[in-house]
Amino acid sequence: KAASIFHVLIRPTPGVDPPLANGDQVKFHTGTSEAAGRIYLMDGKTLDDARGALATVVTNHPVPAAVRDRLILRRPSPARTIAGGQIIDICPGDKRPPRKKALPRLQSIREAWADGTDEGAELDRRRMDWLLANERLTGADRDEIARSLLIPPEAVAVAIEGLVAEQSVRMLPGGRAISDAIYRGLLSALKDRLNQELTQNKALSIPVSALRQQFGFPPALWNSLQADLEADPQLAILSGKFVLRDGMAQLSAEDQKLARDLLLLFKKAGFQTPRPDELGERLRAPEPRIDRILNHLCDQGRLIRLDKHVILTRETYKVAQDMVIQTIRRQGTIDTPAFKAYIRSSRKYALAILEYMDARRITLRVGNERKLTPDYEKYTI
Repeated sequence: KAASIFHVLIRPTPGVDPPLANGDQVKFHTGTSEAAGRIYLMDGKTLDDARGALATVVTNHPVPAAVRDRLILRRPSPARTIAGGQIIDICPGDKRPPRKKALPRLQSIREAWADGTDEGAELDRRRMDWLLANERLTGADRDEIARSLLIPPEAVAVAIEGLVAEQSVRMLPGGRAISDAIYRGLLSALKDRLNQELTQNKALSIPVSALRQQFGFPPALWNSLQADLEADPQLAILSGKFVLRDGMAQLSAEDQKLARDLLLLFKKAGFQTPRPDELGERLRAPEPRIDRILNHLCDQGRLIRLDKHVILTRETYKVAQDMVIQTIRRQGTIDTPAFKAYIRSSRKYALAILEYMDARRITLRVGNERKLTPDYEKYTI
């Protein structure tokens, strides 16, 4: 692809006098192309360091070139070669970036792979390591890396294998590679965010979808990070929300007592639990406070909200779930009147349980009866 702004690493031709100076006009030669332009030195006002210097060449018209292409700089008059080197970065557009912004990036490229000490597979490995650590911060697959570095996919595979062995790169599901240091930094940022909300700000839960949307990671990266978050001994995902495993500990003493009272009330009620809007009067607590603790207990999985008005303890629901499964396995189907009789409750509770099991894909409604789905065991508790 043709461009007009090239960041280069160059060395002066021995004996050039006067030395190349910042802002000088030059003839830029690379491949079979030639263009007039100006050079802007990054490391000083003149090019007199035989070890090489960073610079930006801005040509008067676009030139087709790629990173790692060799180049020669000549003076327009008198015509003389004054420097040579390689292109280490290409800037899109027609506006030269400020030195303060461009220099740190170019210095990191020089230190990472453009010092001229490596060739072949080792150079590919170093360039890929830099790419994943500086540009592809959410990872890249083999073909994306190959296009970015202009090297064959087979060479990318070899380089990835070496970087994984060095533990500087890790592989994500689906063949996506990511810098190990970047991955650990992202995981730490997520844990810090969760810790701030759940511990410092006293949030009782954070929806997984909200956190994922906030960070906007690609699916393969998010799935891997989420698995590592779930492996944290302090965190859990319940009902699609991040919660602390020891959820009661983050409640005040008064709220802990209210939580215990709620659990005891629902446990004793069995399949005849009160409506949430009846709890305030029974427990003599403000309704917003009760709703907050109810939601917390549901997020923790200690209570299960079947619908807006029906909540059961996890243990009570499991009794009903297992009863439905055993009945269907024995008889083939179950209907609402029969199930209502089994649990010795009203149609309201029987229907709420069966519809909840439908929603969880444990059962499937066929007419007035239910049967088990083929993979129901995946969704039971």
